[in-house]
Amino acid sequence: MINLKLKFFVNCFLLLGFISFIFSFYLSIIEVPWGDILLNSTDYLILSNSEFIFQTYANHILILPHLLDYISLYIFNGSLKFLAFIFLGCYLINFIIMKNIIFKKQTKLNYWVLAILFILFFTNYRLNNLSNSANGAHYLVGFFSFLSIYFYSFERGPRLKEKIINLAASSIFLILACLTFSNGFLLFLIIPFLYIIKNYPNVFGSKKLFSFFLVSSFSLIFFIILFFNKYELLKIFNLFINVLGLPFTAILGTTFFGKIISYLTLLILFVYLKEFFSIKKYNSENIFSMGIILYGFFSILLVAFFRYDEYQNLVWHGHRYSIFNLYIYVGLVLFFKQKFNLFHFSSRSIKKFKFLFLSIVIFWFIANLFGGKYIINRKLVFDSIATEVISGNVTNKDIFHSVNFYPNIDEAIEKYQLLIDNNLYNLNNYKK
Repeated sequence: MINLKLKFFVNCFLLLGFISFIFSFYLSIIEVPWGDILLNSTDYLILSNSEFIFQTYANHILILPHLLDYISLYIFNGSLKFLAFIFLGCYLINFIIMKNIIFKKQTKLNYWVLAILFILFFTNYRLNNLSNSANGAHYLVGFFSFLSIYFYSFERGPRLKEKIINLAASSIFLILACLTFSNGFLLFLIIPFLYIIKNYPNVFGSKKLFSFFLVSSFSLIFFIILFFNKYELLKIFNLFINVLGLPFTAILGTTFFGKIISYLTLLILFVYLKEFFSIKKYNSENIFSMGIILYGFFSILLVAFFRYDEYQNLVWHGHRYSIFNLYIYVGLVLFFKQKFNLFHFSSRSIKKFKFLFLSIVIFWFIANLFGGKYIINRKLVFDSIATEVISGNVTNKDIFHSVNFYPNIDEAIEKYQLLIDNNLYNLNNYKK
């Protein structure tokens, strides 16, 4: 039977937390074009419609993000607020689906699990990316990948028609993920693997499958060692650990604490694999958790391989990659919740857990207060840079370059003038 006090506490926490998150989100939306968006906006004015939508960037196929950019520029005069709400909506749908997965059965444990997932999803740190449309593709590809794995893992019913509908939905979202960002192509590896463990669990056997997984991993590591030199390998590993430990590897002034979290996460992932491959028959939640963990893990691995020269220090840049470790943590919570039952613990242990969780909630609200203030102040920094760029006189060049507003100040001034001439982004409002 559900404890009404617990239900009331969790619901109040979710309501207050969500209101503060949305409030901070609205106040922190960056509405001036910068970085890739500034480049994209001027491309919109120069290129034909088809060239603009189908152009690639940094080895990424970005058809859907460019299509959204086109709609924003053509219909809304370049409203970044429009894009930010699109990405927020996708993010909220992910959370709602997770909530529905958890509450197939209403138990005390599921209320605690929901609260933990809420903390992971709606810490104000996520606004560092969500309120910044330049990072939208990372959220969009995660959204489509999440849905592809979800529809493949959870079938509507045993009949052939229902299975076909699920497979079709999974395939559609797989294609959309590939048309959004390069790591969407990871699904071509993940879905076949899920197919094997879903339909042929006895072909390998649990221990053989675990052994196969370990051998494959060590083989991959061996080939990586052959391909990269020692210095490059250290940089790749360092970036992988830093991204896995976000936000703690970027917000505390030191990466030490964040790296400890990363190593603990790797240890938990090893335990997870051992537990996963000891299961004789996998249910939908098992398959789904494996799918999103693989997606998050290999996405971080791709970042480490292809961005190790650009992102060693994540204080200013690289926060957008934190969306990938979110899927790892969500998958772990979803899997291990099936292993625990509050009724198996003593009342004393449960009281300690409640006290610990209440402490985390209080700390979470305090951290969100400071995090929200930082995110809102960051918007003011971008606004002030935009004002200086429009005036043609950037006085604080250090801040301009530290936030990676644009590689070249003179080019930024020229591009801003082009946008003003075409009445995009309401940039006249930022004139002194």
